[in-house]
Amino acid sequence: KAVPVNSRRHKDWSVKKSNDYAFARDVNSVPLMAVEFSNAAAEYVIVFAGKDEVMIPVVLLGLRKAENLYLTKGHGWDAKYIPAFVRRYPFVFSSSPNGGSNTLTLCIDEEYAGCNQKGDGERLFDPKGERTKYLESMLEFVKKYQEHSLRTRAFCAKLKDLNLLDPMQA
Repeated sequence: KAVPVNSRRHKDWSVKKSNDYAFARDVNSVPLMAVEFSNAAAEYVIVFAGKDEVMIPVVLLGLRKAENLYLTKGHGWDAKYIPAFVRRYPFVFSSSPNGGSNTLTLCIDEEYAGCNQKGDGERLFDPKGERTKYLESMLEFVKKYQEHSLRTRAFCAKLKDLNLLDPMQA
């Protein structure tokens, strides 16, 4: 349940981060940014997925639908490197077309187990309604993720232009 983060709705909200990755239970692949290749290559299979003009690198987490072989029975992650797509959760940008340009809005999944109004973990806003350092750092992380996403798209477009990718069916 991703909703835009705002100081009125989330004034008293905190996020308690944990090593519980149960939210990724039914995910058999996640996008990978080009900058992550060197860290991910030792532990994951990287493939390029997509159709026509849109091609993105992904790491395979499982071979069957809704299968994540990197999730342990205790909901931990069974790899040294965790893709940024997973690490940014419960935060995500949503985009909405606005007069020809995209406006990005920071959203939070309110159903994430670590979200609370009891003060457990890191607060999103201070008592004056200003962003905390934690929220600022998460906003910066998601911004950087978005920047790397655009660079990765350009990289994939170049690979496609150079005819370096061969189609395969799995």
